[in-house]
Amino acid sequence: MSISQLLNTKVDEMRSVADIVLRGAAELGLSLFPGDNSGLGTSADCSQGVAPGIVPDVVPGIGSGIGSGIVPGIGSGIVPGIGSGIVPGIGSGIVPGIGSDVVPGIGSDIVPGIGQNSDPTFDPIEDGGPGDFPGVDSSAASAFGKYYAFLEKRGKVVNLTAITGVEDVSRLHFLDSIALLKAAQFAGARVIDVGSGAGFPGVPLKIAEPTIDLTLLDATGKRIEFLSELCAVLAIDASCVHARAEDAAHNSDMREKYDVALSRAVAQLNVLCELCLPFVRIGGLFLAMKGPDSSDELAQSQNAIRTLGGELQECFEYKIPGTEITHSAVVIRKTSPTPDKYPRRFARIQKGPL
Repeated sequence: MSISQLLNTKVDEMRSVADIVLRGAAELGLSLFPGDNSGLGTSADCSQGVAPGIVPDVVPGIGSGIGSGIVPGIGSGIVPGIGSGIVPGIGSGIVPGIGSDVVPGIGSDIVPGIGQNSDPTFDPIEDGGPGDFPGVDSSAASAFGKYYAFLEKRGKVVNLTAITGVEDVSRLHFLDSIALLKAAQFAGARVIDVGSGAGFPGVPLKIAEPTIDLTLLDATGKRIEFLSELCAVLAIDASCVHARAEDAAHNSDMREKYDVALSRAVAQLNVLCELCLPFVRIGGLFLAMKGPDSSDELAQSQNAIRTLGGELQECFEYKIPGTEITHSAVVIRKTSPTPDKYPRRFARIQKGPL
């Protein structure tokens, strides 16, 4: 079955995904209309203060032949302990003021930093205008529908994630990923997703904020093949790289060259710091996606954070829309260069974590 045939068989599911993500984004205080999220993010402005010699507006795709990745088995897209108690349906109570100015005549009460109206009757699904799905004026929302259809088909072959179905994928993968837009300023940032697996959180972030210059890294060839195909289906310009993080981080073309490093892997935070912080430029950020309580991991990771040139900035907590699930993102700022000897070989990291 061709990609177009696959998408044609999933139209209803794709529109449901677009609906859930668009409404969920509104609950998070985000918009999926172009340009509306550029002023969000509290932890960093990645378009300014770039280390000398690093250009913030990097041409997408540069460095695509450079190795990277992460420890095999990390980043499979499975979030442990989440369960399936999803509250079905969000309803139509969209948060006022979310959206964009693309719909004429909606109102003039602009919400600072978000950009749209405060009309409580505005529904981004019904009133949004034409798009890939009837009534959806957001190529981003429709892209999430295509993402879902492709993941449901190819994910079963590659065994990328245990989370399936319209509701769970939309909330536990897509909305969980784009919630990071509230934790840091991603507009124009050079971002590396370490151990990307099925593309989370990097690809959803790129869909929601197209100005991101994205690199997806994974140590498993089948995952990289999936990611390359996914990017082609979604017309996303991203670099998909097959290699191990501990090798790639010693490559001068990648070491300390990124504004933001991301990881949704299940490894301990001190291990993730050693694998990810070497990619981050001084002044940049490492965001590690964790569960609701990461205090124990943080306590055990203080030495690793200091040794690798980082400083804990905040633990950003958020509730996934339509669920009772709270997640957090540990935000670490890079304040000094990572010593040359890090990261070590993974066997040594396992034997003696920092």
